[in-house]
Amino acid sequence: AHFIRADDRWTDAWGQEFAVKNWLKPSHAGSDHPTRGKPAVYKEVMEDTSYAVIERIEFDLPWQWPPAGVQPFMKDGKLEDDAIAIGVKSLAKRAWRRPLTEREDKELDALIKEKLKGSQSKIYVLRDLLMAVFADTRFLFYSDVERTQSMRNHELVGRLAAFLWRSVPDKRLYDLADRENAITDTELSAEVKRMLADSRAERFIADFAYSWTDLSKLDQIAINPNYYRWWNPKYKDYMRQEPVAFMKTLLREDLSCLNLLSSEFMVVNDVMAKYYGVALPESGHRFSRVPASEGRGGILAQAAFLLGHSDGEDAHAVNRGVWLRGRLLGDPPRDPPPEVPALSDLDETDPNFAGLSTKERLSIHRKGICLDCHADIDPWGIAMESLDAAGKFRDKILRLTPDQKVKRRILKVDQETEARGSPIKGMSELQKLLREKHTKDFASGFSASMLSFALGRPLSYKEDETLARLAGQFAESDYRMASLIDEIVRLPEFRNPNNKIQ
Repeated sequence: AHFIRADDRWTDAWGQEFAVKNWLKPSHAGSDHPTRGKPAVYKEVMEDTSYAVIERIEFDLPWQWPPAGVQPFMKDGKLEDDAIAIGVKSLAKRAWRRPLTEREDKELDALIKEKLKGSQSKIYVLRDLLMAVFADTRFLFYSDVERTQSMRNHELVGRLAAFLWRSVPDKRLYDLADRENAITDTELSAEVKRMLADSRAERFIADFAYSWTDLSKLDQIAINPNYYRWWNPKYKDYMRQEPVAFMKTLLREDLSCLNLLSSEFMVVNDVMAKYYGVALPESGHRFSRVPASEGRGGILAQAAFLLGHSDGEDAHAVNRGVWLRGRLLGDPPRDPPPEVPALSDLDETDPNFAGLSTKERLSIHRKGICLDCHADIDPWGIAMESLDAAGKFRDKILRLTPDQKVKRRILKVDQETEARGSPIKGMSELQKLLREKHTKDFASGFSASMLSFALGRPLSYKEDETLARLAGQFAESDYRMASLIDEIVRLPEFRNPNNKIQ
């Protein structure tokens, strides 16, 4: 593997003179890079900005010549000049997600001619040309180009494929975009239905689940073996798959997303079923539905969420409460003031403090300027205190001395609290409360997350009206994910290639 910079490879492929004039120019890039209007973003300028890119991986496999990836650039089994030219321009159209402009067509013609003239090895010519296409900002970013209806169509199907397949459009989408008329909402809905039924949609499910559940936090938390001697790091591999499999089930079986709040089923494999102590699925290592035990249905009782929002030793009521408010209720709390100490900064050596439950510790922490925010954060997390850092139910809490060798205290779990005026005790009552009184909040929060994911950017106040309408439609559909996606792709904000309201 070689560590290189993307702009260097692009410069090498196109040539220094062309690169100086065109790298990150407004017509090629979708970013707000401060040097967009300047003609010189290349090696010297990028010396302090590194990219880690795997340029080449070599390994032995049974193989044959020509490989499938080279065949589109061949004629009668050989790499011929005209076949290379046709293939590269066809690839550029797909990679850049739209027809080539007249200027781009001429630029590629000149580059292809130059490369073929200066090299005796056509396979190396092809390599350089592919590098020019894929290291180009028109592939790396959504680009601003001359506006024709066909261009807008291509931008729309490119955005649709990126959203639902995390890839480029297929031939059917390209054919739909090539015509002169605008793509209708009815046609978009038909494509959404087709694309969600395709296996490529599993990339969307995995990416959205990873983003929405903050699965990256799972990798940031290390379980302390002094607290959990039975722990095996391999459990994380299966924990990571569970929320993805759960969301896949909701989408594939067209089930209500209210099952994320609470459900009568779980989606587990044999490893996670044993971990939770529930009925083993007949599918073995493959994830499938099984009846949920009390308090186990829904996203909040999944080990990936619980471990990712812990400290590796104990549950973390604040982290869990913050996530619930932000993701399930669509009401993320403000960041704490910089002068406020973290809960972990409180004196662990004080014997009086050491004997306090999490609920009692939080009551001390949220005095003064912390009160307003924590009053609507802590209760949500306290209700989950019966689930430890590893995501297992408990009725006692273990606390160790600072050297973690001698038991300090065994405390009772205190999970009785009041959230937004409603008394609750434990996970089951929390799930029931969310289902009975907060489905409207959930519709808004989940719709906001999906819309932001589809647009590829955070939402702003300009989307408030759109979001309210979208959440209402989501609720009317019985909170079905496919219906929400269908509504999103027909929004003016999604059709607009700049992701801005016109």
